[in-house]
Amino acid sequence: MRAIVNHRPTNRRIRSVWTGPQSPVGHVCQTTIVVLCASILVFATLAFGAVRFWALGPILIVIGLAGVLWIVRILWTLEIPVVFSALGPPVIALAAYGVIRYGLSEIEPIACGAMMQALGAALLFFLILNNLRHRWHVTVFAWALVGTGTLVAAYALWQVLLGGTWVWAFPQYDQYLGSASGTFVSPYHCAAYLQMVFPIAAANFLFSRRSIEQKAVMGIACLLIVAALLLSAAPNGWLGWLASVIVLLVYIIKRGDKKSRWLMVGVGLLGLLLIVATIGLLAGSDTGHDFISAERQSRPILWRSAYEIARGNVLLGAGPGMFRWLYPAQRTLQGVLDTTQNEYLNVFTEYGVIGFVLVLWVLVAFVVGATQILAVRASRYSVSTLSNRYAFTVGGLAAVAALAVGSVFDSSLHAPANLFTVVAIMATTLTCGVHPDGKVDDDEELPGRYAPRSLKGLNKLALVAAVASVILLLASRLSKSYPADVCLRLAERDRNRCDWQAAEGHYRQAWNFDRRNFDVTSAIGDFFSARATWDIARRDRFLDEALMWYDRALTANPHDADVFVKMGRAYDALGKSELAGERYQRAIQADPQNASYHAQLALHYQRWGEMDEAVASFARAYELGGDDPLPEIELRQLGKLDS
Repeated sequence: MRAIVNHRPTNRRIRSVWTGPQSPVGHVCQTTIVVLCASILVFATLAFGAVRFWALGPILIVIGLAGVLWIVRILWTLEIPVVFSALGPPVIALAAYGVIRYGLSEIEPIACGAMMQALGAALLFFLILNNLRHRWHVTVFAWALVGTGTLVAAYALWQVLLGGTWVWAFPQYDQYLGSASGTFVSPYHCAAYLQMVFPIAAANFLFSRRSIEQKAVMGIACLLIVAALLLSAAPNGWLGWLASVIVLLVYIIKRGDKKSRWLMVGVGLLGLLLIVATIGLLAGSDTGHDFISAERQSRPILWRSAYEIARGNVLLGAGPGMFRWLYPAQRTLQGVLDTTQNEYLNVFTEYGVIGFVLVLWVLVAFVVGATQILAVRASRYSVSTLSNRYAFTVGGLAAVAALAVGSVFDSSLHAPANLFTVVAIMATTLTCGVHPDGKVDDDEELPGRYAPRSLKGLNKLALVAAVASVILLLASRLSKSYPADVCLRLAERDRNRCDWQAAEGHYRQAWNFDRRNFDVTSAIGDFFSARATWDIARRDRFLDEALMWYDRALTANPHDADVFVKMGRAYDALGKSELAGERYQRAIQADPQNASYHAQLALHYQRWGEMDEAVASFARAYELGGDDPLPEIELRQLGKLDS
């Protein structure tokens, strides 16, 4: 049923309002979509932040399945209400630019993952925006976020207070031991997630109409999350949390009357001072001081390197995921670095000015939309009236503010769980506008109102075609990438068990699924190198096979200098000294400041009795630094390093 209300002359725009019930099939599809989207938020967070493709793949599959259900819901009815919102254009533009940048990428497998995440996030945004229609839907998402965040915070506290060295069944990396990382690998990613969940819980505690028991649970969740954030030793979490607290304080003050407003301002400022003092004490501790000092020294140096990379193509950027592979030529820090540790700089480096402007457009559009919703709700229901949707909107605005501030000190959106979480918070916030009910005053299309448009005929088919094209593009990439990743993991398991025949079978299956995946070809080369170590009789044949696969890996990704080192080792084992030395030199040409490459070249010289060259390479590796103690040990044994 559709009602067009236009009972009085006005210069405002009047729209068609959907007031009738939907079909049982549409209701089932809508409810299933809501459940699937909420499940994605929980699973992605608990599965190490979905930073591994074995976790990201199923998430993208579920998003695609939810998209299919949305298509069924659209086609099942003659006329369907669709919400676009002011955030729709920048989201679509950003996703489209991600696809275009993928098409222009230098190395397709590197850009493929970023493209799939962008498309998945955009589709998830519109799924939530168009299927969360009822109050209980918002409640489901609020509890999914707060419940998962509380579990993550409790687990993070256990890691710090009881000395946990594991993340689920996997050992934690040495550099993160003693930090609160929760179910994430990195404490930075954990802090970014908790800083988004905290304002959702706090806003529901302060502004919602929930029962006393439910608010008590929200309050406990806030305390646990705050404790985990403080112990995370992550500056992005601390500063983001402060930003969210400031936003919450603004709306707490707005709720109060004139007499109590200054009292609330004083209490808020006192709370902020206590928070800042607590962070200062933690930063001044031995662990915190060392951590902050290291961060202060490393980040500006890294940012300068990122800027030099971005200068190569300011407009379009270096390409999705290319920072890791282009950084070695501008290296200033040792180790493998995937991001610039600054989300804004990362976007600028990889996507250029165009990508940076589009991201800012998304942020500004959301902030404007959320503040308009809060203003309309305050004028309609009175700012002091408790409301679950008002509470989620305040929490959503504070969560995005927290992430926007925290992103200056980390690239936390590279954890898909954080990306999908902020997208879900944005979309759910925009569904909290004042909903139409068929009355004249409520049917005017004004900012801050939930404004579904009725689609039918060709417009409906165009929407179906757009959603289907996104799903098909995701499916075309996943059909290669995900099976290849599964087979690769099975092969690694078989290799660790020394089940060579089964491992080789799985490796070849992975390559048959995705022949452009340089990780697969490099892993197959490693497999044959390992076989050569265990099978002396057939060593030369296995090493030749390994070199062939390494060549394929370099063809797929010429920036992978590690492959040159692997080839150098293989040639050393074959007794081909000149070819080995040439490969080591090519690795150093690609990454001249890499201490480990100089150490490998030194071992090559030492192997063939060229001691002067070995000492020079060990000295260069020692000078560059790094975590590898080998150069120092060798120099001391050779008597070339003072005690």
